[in-house]
Amino acid sequence: HHLAYGCSLSYAVRLLTRQLPEPRYVLLQVAKKDAVFLREDVAERLLGTKEDPDEFSCYQVNLVESRGVETSRLREWFFGSDLQGTLDEMRTLVRSDLMTVLGDAAGSQAHFHLEVQEPSSDDSRSQHQHP
Repeated sequence: HHLAYGCSLSYAVRLLTRQLPEPRYVLLQVAKKDAVFLREDVAERLLGTKEDPDEFSCYQVNLVESRGVETSRLREWFFGSDLQGTLDEMRTLVRSDLMTVLGDAAGSQAHFHLEVQEPSSDDSRSQHQHP
C-alpha cells in the first residue's frame, strides 16, 4: 500500500504531525527515498524532546541516490548559489542525452524547456527551500 508514494517531504511532515488525529507522528530521519516517522510519544522518549527534528536538516544530511548524474553534482546544484550556471549545466546535460537517444541531428533540434519558478505563496513554508 503506497498512500504517500512520491509526495514531498514537507507535505508528509505536515500531514503526519499536524493534520491527522492522534496518535501523531514526528520525522526521525530521511534515508535515501524514505522518510522514517515515529509516534509522537515514542519520539519524545527516544529523542528526549517534544521538538520535531527540522525536515530541511534531515533532508540535507540524507545520502543522495541518483541515476545518470553524479551525487556530488546533485549536491552542487541543490546547495549552489549560481542558479544560472546550474540551469546552463542542466540544459547541456539534457541536450547531450537527447542527442545520445535520438541521434545527433534529431537530438540537437529536439525542443525541451527547463525553468525555475518562484515558490507558490499558498504554502506558509514557501519562503524556505522545499525538499
